[in-house]
Amino acid sequence: MIYDPVTIVLGTRGATIQIGNDKSLGGDVRSLRRRVFCEEEGFLEDMVETPLDGLGIHIVVRNGEKPIACISVIPPEDSREFAEEVLLPEAYAGRAALITKMAVVAEHRKSRLATIMVACLEHYIFAPRGYRYAFVVLKGRHRLNEPFYQRLTGAERVAEGRCSYGKQVVLIMDRQAPTYQSVKRDILDAQIKTVALKK
Repeated sequence: MIYDPVTIVLGTRGATIQIGNDKSLGGDVRSLRRRVFCEEEGFLEDMVETPLDGLGIHIVVRNGEKPIACISVIPPEDSREFAEEVLLPEAYAGRAALITKMAVVAEHRKSRLATIMVACLEHYIFAPRGYRYAFVVLKGRHRLNEPFYQRLTGAERVAEGRCSYGKQVVLIMDRQAPTYQSVKRDILDAQIKTVALKK
């Protein structure tokens, strides 16, 4: 299923956002991950696909027909086993959606696409489905993005451990927490812009 595209503005050019399942958007998502994680950042092919992708909801941003950014979310009921593997505290198990594999191609990383994609998560997925919590796992060099996620979503570290890329950290986002509320204005600003331009 693909939801109605939402039109946003990238500089002087138009772009579209699509939200859908793995059948409709999985090919674009994996193509973007391969370009960003493997070709641009040097990660191995195992960063391109996960066993949970088939259960995910994907967001893809296109510049014209070309995919330029994506993010995926796995519902809480489908990510519980993985949550246990990465040592997410039991209080969140089965209650937290998994935000996974945010990727933005290099030339568009200053276009606020990350904020816009989180706005779409908030408006089209988290709020309608009543998800209070979401978690992110950052592996290897991606741990350096922890301050970025903290600024973007108010996420806080709740666990850490080892993975094939060395260390990993687990962050939790609580939509009712003051840390989330403190960044919600930026998210809502992006959300208002995307919704106002919806076709």
